[in-house]
Amino acid sequence: MHDKKSTNNYDENRSNSSKKLGMSHDRIVSRGRLNGSVAYSTSKSKSINIKHRTFNLVFSANYERPLFARIMWKATASTAIRDNNGLQSTASSIENSFKYRLRVWSLSATHQYRIRSQSNSKSAENRITFNISRRFIRVF
Repeated sequence: MHDKKSTNNYDENRSNSSKKLGMSHDRIVSRGRLNGSVAYSTSKSKSINIKHRTFNLVFSANYERPLFARIMWKATASTAIRDNNGLQSTASSIENSFKYRLRVWSLSATHQYRIRSQSNSKSAENRITFNISRRFIRVF
């Protein structure tokens, strides 16, 4: 009996709360599609001696349009800010992608640049990727 009572007191002193908000918007600009979005979330949890707080804020934008008849271009930019009990971190990225389709072949090139930072450290990543693929179609 005594153990159940202490467990109930622990559960009564424990609380959790969270809030989320997100918005996005699409628009056609210069023969391409532009999409922007913002997301915000926060959560708090509290028990007898422990408090935990998390905060997230994300901004992102995408733009996709044809450059020529068979070449598509897509650009993406995003920034994420996070605070986890006072430990702040930020991650930002930019990506450009080109795709070319020729019948069953697909050629693509992608460039990604990412920066991540925390309270006392920073890292950067720069990546270029080339991809060639072919589709196989069977007709029975």
